[in-house]
Amino acid sequence: MLRRLGRIQLLYLLVMAIVVLMTPFLFGFGDTKHITVKYDNQVKEVTTNSKIPKFILMEAGIKLEPGDGWKFENGHKSLQDGCVLQVVRGVEFSVVFNGQTKKFKSSKETVGEALKDVGIKHPGEKIYPETHVILKPGMTIYVVNKDEHLHLQDVVGEIPVIYIDDKNMAAGTEKIEHHGKHSRIKIVSKISKNKQGDSITTELGKVVVDAGENKVVRRGTAQSVKTPQGFKRYSKKLICEATAYYEPGGYTASGTRTRYGAIATDPRYIPLGTKMYIPGYGLCVAEDTGGAIKGNIIDLYMLSVAQCYQWGRRNVEVYILEE
Repeated sequence: MLRRLGRIQLLYLLVMAIVVLMTPFLFGFGDTKHITVKYDNQVKEVTTNSKIPKFILMEAGIKLEPGDGWKFENGHKSLQDGCVLQVVRGVEFSVVFNGQTKKFKSSKETVGEALKDVGIKHPGEKIYPETHVILKPGMTIYVVNKDEHLHLQDVVGEIPVIYIDDKNMAAGTEKIEHHGKHSRIKIVSKISKNKQGDSITTELGKVVVDAGENKVVRRGTAQSVKTPQGFKRYSKKLICEATAYYEPGGYTASGTRTRYGAIATDPRYIPLGTKMYIPGYGLCVAEDTGGAIKGNIIDLYMLSVAQCYQWGRRNVEVYILEE
């Protein structure tokens, strides 16, 4: 019995010795590697005994979200000392498949690889964009069933117009600065057949192939009014209540002689020195003030008392000139 027990103990010790000797080969211990890990515009140097990239990333404290992956740089095809391990973050994309639209995330480079990565099987001719196309964030991939066909139709879109206001151009005038370019849109449809054998076309979606270019139009905003001295630009048009006065030989609040064309205004509403044009009166300048002249009330100097009575009190258009 004791001899038998001794043999069992010896066998146990032998197995343990073999396990200890094989551990470095099974788990990589003793095979130290220096790995450079690149992730999210950062670089981290890692010294590891692990042979599995996922475990190395965990050792480096780098979290992989669903859809994230990695690849080797500098021509390396496997994990070895001195290699560079690049983390590839997954991009979101949508798949229209079996009448539904689902969102996925993958770090694969092409459309075909991404579909395989998320477990969608497809015949190559039943998918758009084609399998070799580079996967881009936000891309929509269309997949049809084996008894259906894809139909692609190119459509020319309208040219969007952008207007630029230009105060150096007369109001109502336009000048084309750039004619723009039509956009190109691809309409993706599937063609299937009903029980009677008739073809049915169902639009799946639209893909912008070329966004085109905006048409740029410069639009004049400079306003002008016809005066006895020709057209003159104005910045603002007011409606004012105009009275009339006559005071020969007097002086205005600006220190100038009272005269035709020197009118009284409320400086808080129309500042002194403002040049104006008033249809029915003419070109004038705000040079005077008055106790009863408040807000949009103005007082026009006339050449006689008779003209004052003839004018009376009326509403007028007042064009504030730019010059």
